[in-house]
Amino acid sequence: MIERTLQKNGKDLVLAANDFATAETFVAQSKAKLKQGWSPTGKPADAVKPAKALLQLGFVPAQFIAAFTPEEVDAVYKQLIRDEHEDLSDFTLRARPTRALLEYLLSKDHNLLGSDLSKAIKFICKDEAVATWVREVMNAVLAGKPRPELKKFATQQLRNFGARAEKPEAPKVAAGDETSLLLQIAANPKDDAPRLVYADFLTEKGIGWGEVIPLLLKPEPEYGTPEYTPHAALVEKQIKKHLKPWLEPIRPFLTGWSVNGGRGLLNFVDTQPGKFIEAAEAISLRAPRGQLNLGGLKAKDMAALAATPLGRFAQVSLSQQRIDDAQLKLLAGSPRILGVEKWSLGENHFGDEGYEALAASPNFARCTELHLEHTVSEPIAGSAGLTALLSSKHWPDLHSLTTSVLEIGAAFDTCVHALQWLQLNTTGRLDDGTLRSIAKATSLQGLTALSLTWNTRMPAERRRMPFSEPALLQLVEALPKLRHLAVPGELPASVAAVLKPRI
Repeated sequence: MIERTLQKNGKDLVLAANDFATAETFVAQSKAKLKQGWSPTGKPADAVKPAKALLQLGFVPAQFIAAFTPEEVDAVYKQLIRDEHEDLSDFTLRARPTRALLEYLLSKDHNLLGSDLSKAIKFICKDEAVATWVREVMNAVLAGKPRPELKKFATQQLRNFGARAEKPEAPKVAAGDETSLLLQIAANPKDDAPRLVYADFLTEKGIGWGEVIPLLLKPEPEYGTPEYTPHAALVEKQIKKHLKPWLEPIRPFLTGWSVNGGRGLLNFVDTQPGKFIEAAEAISLRAPRGQLNLGGLKAKDMAALAATPLGRFAQVSLSQQRIDDAQLKLLAGSPRILGVEKWSLGENHFGDEGYEALAASPNFARCTELHLEHTVSEPIAGSAGLTALLSSKHWPDLHSLTTSVLEIGAAFDTCVHALQWLQLNTTGRLDDGTLRSIAKATSLQGLTALSLTWNTRMPAERRRMPFSEPALLQLVEALPKLRHLAVPGELPASVAAVLKPRI
């Protein structure tokens, strides 16, 4: 049994858990109550016992450490460091950074040769107060007699501080030959001709990437043939030699990138919204119809982000960004997002109003895939938001939807989308009526994959099979193209027998 007492305005609140499912609720409630001004009644060291109990249930520190106050975090870390607990990691440092934890990870050479600890340090140093003591730790390391690996790591971190202090100037996108050529590529993304013209332009300017583009446009030899190995080696060598100089104008504004599948230009871009806003035009021109992954969005930046040319990307991910209803309305109302085919907006903080803003916007007309999943948190939207989205005529190309709602209700009675893939979990009701509603939706006759499950916040004792065998049979018979069906529990043999020939 895990117990913890919180207090506010003279009132006591006892939180308790005795298994993994109730412990998830215990952690979520602890986080929420601390934000609301509740405080623990005991000493900071009292937090060690529930923390260890959570570890025994299978949690790692990064999953629950935010459920404790800063004073309790220090006490928990002190004990886990003393125990040399194996789950202390860069993920824990990201969740709740402390000087003692960083010093411990450095003493254990944790991921010094990889990039995980470096990324965690970069992440936590967004807080200037944290950055101050991180810099002190690195200087202290070098002042001693560090091991070669640790010396190299600390030196690199201090160099990174210097690089961050010098804010790069945003690249200028002026009307001219290169901009014109990149716009032609964006307008004809499947045509090789504009890319080859751009390659010639770069070569004439003495930019080596012009030599690489034709290589990346050539069909790759089949793997295992005599031609494959020398071709792959040449491509790898040329990319390594010429990619970074070509990216020089936008490199300071990116945290990650890839040209795999980009046919001579960027196929994937990873960055922070603030950096992207500064260099959006230049970045989007070099990644036409690519994938954009943004992390670390601040509420004040949404209006500026919505005004950038997001529509030049085929896929945009803004998952886990704390986007609320008001922010989503700003995004949905921007005509500059028109063109994105795949949107990932899961794990955010919008509810029915946000869903309704999506449904009412004509700027998602080219979207084919929409991800609104809530896999680790409780959904906020209900049947009203889902109904608005399913009945919206502003999404003519939508064929794949992943979402999570509090309640489904009669949302499918007015569904107009020709979905091929539908994944839906809920904390509300699932019953035979849900199946009948889906089966009767004429727009869903082309559905090939369907998942109807309980949300992870549903208590374990309620996660039983909600559907009868006859209702499941009627569903698969009503949806002739359905090949994959996932429901709570195991499918009856009769239902599996109907689906098997379709796979």
